[in-house]
Amino acid sequence: MATPATPQLLQALRARYGLSQAQLAEYLSVSRAQVSMAEQGRRTLSAALWARLQPLVAVLENPAAATGAQPEGIDAAGREALQRRLRECTQEAAELRQELGQLRARAVQYQAVLRELLPLLLPLTEAAGADPARAWLLARQSEAAAELHRSGAAAQMLLELRIEALDYEAAQAALRLARATNLMG
Repeated sequence: MATPATPQLLQALRARYGLSQAQLAEYLSVSRAQVSMAEQGRRTLSAALWARLQPLVAVLENPAAATGAQPEGIDAAGREALQRRLRECTQEAAELRQELGQLRARAVQYQAVLRELLPLLLPLTEAAGADPARAWLLARQSEAAAELHRSGAAAQMLLELRIEALDYEAAQAALRLARATNLMG
């Protein structure tokens, strides 16, 4: 049984296939204005014209009925591109994990300077009047504060975000490769 002709159905057909009113009118051998009026509900297309559209309407109603409706796999070049990106993401994430470990270790060292070294030694330099030692400690304090800014919690979190993003991208690439392989087999 034929699907009833409606303006919405005509619009859906055009949208599905990316056709302009002029292109559909050309296929049906009618004017673009006739297609436009049919889409607006101001005019109806003849039964003969709707009959020409029925194979397309059937696809709208049941997309699996279309010829070749199964998802297409990717070609060898596409698989290679996905595999390459998977390797790149995996390798970059591993390198960033190493960098994150180093960042954390530096942060621990500079925190130790600020929380342990300075509080223990600074009072001794004041009591002994050791100006060179005091200057050295103050320089270490300045260095530690600057390094903690570069390697502290915020820097670590930003690096963790990059790692998580790369892990996610790698997982998605692997998933798509698996799907493509299943479609091929």
